[in-house]
Amino acid sequence: MNYDTSSQFENKEFKEILNTYEESVRNKSSVYLDADKFIDIAQYYIENNRDEEAQQAYDMGLSIHPNDTDILVYKTYNTIQNGDLEKAYQIYDLIEDKDNRDVKNLKALLLIVENRLEEGDRIFEEIAKEDNYSVDTLTETLANYIDFGIEDLASKWLNFIREKGYDYTKNERLTEVLSNYYLTFDDYDQAIPLLKKLIDKHPYTINYWIELANCYVKESRFAEADEALDYALAINDKEPSVLELKGGCSFEKNDYQKAEEYYLRLEKIDSNKPKVWYYLAKVYSNMGRKDKTIEYSFKIVDSRDASDYIRSLAYHDLANLFGYAHRFKKGLDFIEKAIKLNKDNPAFYVTKGCLQILRKEKEQGRESFIKAIHTIHKGNKEEEFSIWMMIATSFFDTGMYKDAIKIFEKIEKKYADKNQNCYLFLAYCNYRIKNFLNCTHYLALLKNTEPQLYDQLGTDNDPIGDPNFSESVSSIKRDVALGKIDLSTFEDMNNLWNL
Repeated sequence: MNYDTSSQFENKEFKEILNTYEESVRNKSSVYLDADKFIDIAQYYIENNRDEEAQQAYDMGLSIHPNDTDILVYKTYNTIQNGDLEKAYQIYDLIEDKDNRDVKNLKALLLIVENRLEEGDRIFEEIAKEDNYSVDTLTETLANYIDFGIEDLASKWLNFIREKGYDYTKNERLTEVLSNYYLTFDDYDQAIPLLKKLIDKHPYTINYWIELANCYVKESRFAEADEALDYALAINDKEPSVLELKGGCSFEKNDYQKAEEYYLRLEKIDSNKPKVWYYLAKVYSNMGRKDKTIEYSFKIVDSRDASDYIRSLAYHDLANLFGYAHRFKKGLDFIEKAIKLNKDNPAFYVTKGCLQILRKEKEQGRESFIKAIHTIHKGNKEEEFSIWMMIATSFFDTGMYKDAIKIFEKIEKKYADKNQNCYLFLAYCNYRIKNFLNCTHYLALLKNTEPQLYDQLGTDNDPIGDPNFSESVSSIKRDVALGKIDLSTFEDMNNLWNL
């Protein structure tokens, strides 16, 4: 079930009804309204993340309209959305008219949540047939599957809509649902023009601006996301999701002061304080303010409201912070607490391994790296690449250059399509173990594949920061410039041996 609120809450009549209702709540009295008005009020609260007030509106509605089917249907649906299936069934059982079309739809949703997809979809098909396959019914079913993130069945019903020849340009609700389909299933280029059409008709509907900004964020188009969010802020400068996105955009653009500003504003109004504290800890970490990073990380781990997930991330951050301060034992204590809360995060085991190596426990460190590899979620290629890079850079950072070379060589072969700067790391690692021929080989490859990075070596912007290495590279580059060395001959080691 979906509730179209694109312009519902903008009109004067609704605002007057809401004011009347809220005044009765403040006075601890009841006000007589039609059942659908209570539903409107509850949906308004839900759209603004005020779930407790939504339930209060439903309950007042039911006190005035006992067992009203529509109120019970919406209350059941919102309870499903909150993840309480048992309570949802309890409310559903109060509905007397089980043959009501909306009640059938609700039953289908309950089956979908229970993963009884075939049974649920069969009910949707029966409803569609009874409604002569109307565009409204098909659109509603599509929206249901989008809400639950079931892409194959959502695609089935979208294709059905297309086969029936329904034109989204002539149906605003279908346009809205279609934009949500593309946003949910990561086709942002398709979602953006649809959202712009909706904004043209409803420029003061904040959710459209938020969804547009989300599309831009997903595509790393942060300047455009910022612009969309500025419009959203003009509509409501206290909307938590807007402040959260503004902070995120500023963070991605390395504007940490702005990110701090938005997150501090968010902290005042968002009920999920630990989430905001985590954002702030990240901001302060990037600003180099270790004291504030530690302060907010401890706020998280000491909070009863923090989820295990957020708390585990905070412990992980504390492990790194204390590790950098050479308090390796304390760092290990924190990473063990992180693993206890979330044993399925491979990055935690990499951090543990790095801290063990720094404590001269090299074999235990290697074992932790192996554990990290075994914890990588199957099929997650991005995570796989990230963990291998973390292991390689851990060996690099702890001075275990021979181990680092093995891992960087593996990464360079397996993930050749990614820009991972392996040639730079390999050049330096070989320099540190005094394998100068291999060092020159990787410098030649770096010059060929990443000339801008190569040009920085031996300058004030040298990314390695080792003056001895910088001097050696400068010497090689001078010989190359003078024609004493042909660096291209070092690109292929096999040919080099044959010279």
